[in-house]
Amino acid sequence: MYMHPNVVNWDDSAVKEAFDNAKNRFWAEFNGFACDIPLPDPNIYIDDVDWNAT
Repeated sequence: MYMHPNVVNWDDSAVKEAFDNAKNRFWAEFNGFACDIPLPDPNIYIDDVDWNAT
């Protein structure tokens, strides 16, 4: 990790939110409940990645 400190400082809160939403949608469908959490937009892409972000 000493060569790539940006990996350690990566903010992955969006990943946790996406995982929690998917888990809640699965749980609701599996148990026969309605779920008001929409599916993520499949057309969203990250065009520019700042590899040197701090």
